[in-house]
Amino acid sequence: MQTITEQIASLLDSARQAREHGRPLVKIGIDAHLAWLVIVEQCDEQPPKPARKINVEGLLRLVGDHRRAQHAVFTCYEAGPLGFGLHRQLSKVGVNNIVVRPRLLAEYGQRLKTDRRDAEQLTNNLDRFLGGNLQALAPIAVPSPEEEQRRTLARQREHLSRQRRRELQQARGTALFHGYAMHGTWWSPTRWLQLRRSLPEWLQHSIDTTLARVALIEAQMTALEKEMTASVPDERPKGLGALTSALVDREVIDWHRFRNGKQVASFTGLVPSEASSGQHQRQGSITKHGNPIVRRLLVECAWRLVLYQPSHKPMLKWGPVLTDPRASRARRKKLIVALARQWAVDLWRWRTGRIRLADLGLVMAPTI
Repeated sequence: MQTITEQIASLLDSARQAREHGRPLVKIGIDAHLAWLVIVEQCDEQPPKPARKINVEGLLRLVGDHRRAQHAVFTCYEAGPLGFGLHRQLSKVGVNNIVVRPRLLAEYGQRLKTDRRDAEQLTNNLDRFLGGNLQALAPIAVPSPEEEQRRTLARQREHLSRQRRRELQQARGTALFHGYAMHGTWWSPTRWLQLRRSLPEWLQHSIDTTLARVALIEAQMTALEKEMTASVPDERPKGLGALTSALVDREVIDWHRFRNGKQVASFTGLVPSEASSGQHQRQGSITKHGNPIVRRLLVECAWRLVLYQPSHKPMLKWGPVLTDPRASRARRKKLIVALARQWAVDLWRWRTGRIRLADLGLVMAPTI
C-alpha cells in the first residue's frame, strides 16, 4: 500500500518532469456516478472546458488521445460507493490519478450543488494542488485489491451484526406493540422457551421465523470471525480481543503508513474540534473525521482497558476519575475518548516496533 506521502511525492514529481520536458499538463476533475461521469478538462493554464457527460470507456479513449499527443494526464475524483475500480483502470493506462476525501466544495456560501459545479471545483483544486498548494485536495490511501478484500470481509461481519440487531429489535417491538414486553437477552434459547408460552400462537410463529433468520446470521458471523481471527497472533494485551484486533487491523490496513501519532489520531477522528481566533482558543467535541468503525472499536476497547489494564500509563493518569462513581458522566466520557485516542497511538507504536508492550505497563492476555 502506497502511503499518502509517497503518493503525493510521486504525483508532484511526475508534474515537475512533464514541465521540464515541455509536455502540457491536462487536468481532469471527475464527478463519478454509476451510469456516467461528469468531467471538466483543463490544459495547462488555459480556461477549463465546459463540463460534459461521458462513460468510463469514453474517458479512457479521451485519456488515450491525450497520451498519444504526449500530454501528461492528471485526474482526480472523490472516494465514494463506487470504490477504487476507476482509479485502477486509469492507473493501468498510465494516468496520474488521485482519489480524494469528499468535502463540501461550495464556496462563498453558495447554496447550489450540481455535478457540473463539483467537477469544475475538482479541476480547479487539482490545478492548485499540482501548482504546489497541497491544501487544495485531501488525497486518501488506495488499498491493493487483496487489502480491500480483507477489509470487505470485516465490513461484511459488521453488516451482519447490524442486521442481527435490527431483526431482534423488530421482533421485540412487534411483541411490545401487542402488549407483551420482553427484556434482557430474551432471544436466548432458554429464555425464549419460557417466554413463548405466554404469547399467542400467531406471535410465537412470527418471532420463531425471526429467530430462525437470526440463527442463520449468527452462523455466518461465526464463520467470518473464525476466518478473521485465525491469523491474529496470540500475544496481545489483556482487553484487546482477537476479533477486535482483527477488525482494527483490517480497517487500518497498514500501520506503517502513518508517520507520527498525530496522523494516527486524525485517522480515528478522536481529536477535538477547534474554533480559535486571536488570543481566544476554544476546543469542542471530537471531529469524527476518519474511520467510524475504528473509532467505535477503540472506544469499546478503552472501556475494557479500564477493567483489565490498571497499570497502563494513561490509566495511571485518568483511571482514578474513570473508576470514580462520583465523577460526572460528561467528564468520564471525555476521558474515555482521550484514552481511546492514546490507545490508538500506542497500538501504532507497538505494531510498527517503536515500543514494547511491557514499556506501556500492559498486562498480557493468557495464551491458550
